[in-house]
Amino acid sequence: MISGVNQSSGGYYKRIHDYFNEHKPEGSHRSQIAIQHRWGLIQKAVNKFCGLKSAIDRRNESGKNEQDRVLTHAGT
Repeated sequence: MISGVNQSSGGYYKRIHDYFNEHKPEGSHRSQIAIQHRWGLIQKAVNKFCGLKSAIDRRNESGKNEQDRVLTHAGT
């Protein structure tokens, strides 16, 4: 089984699904497709956050630290 960079998407998610089944909470059931879909939603949200964070960082507002910049633009 290939577990590096050159593995297929199906092989990767099969390994994730197998791991999930070994460690899942009692009563929890997710198909391999459900896991792929859930990751897609998480990845989309993380990408959006990273894009917004990068835009805020590029503003380089003087006198503000990272926390100030994020809190000022939290509603963006």
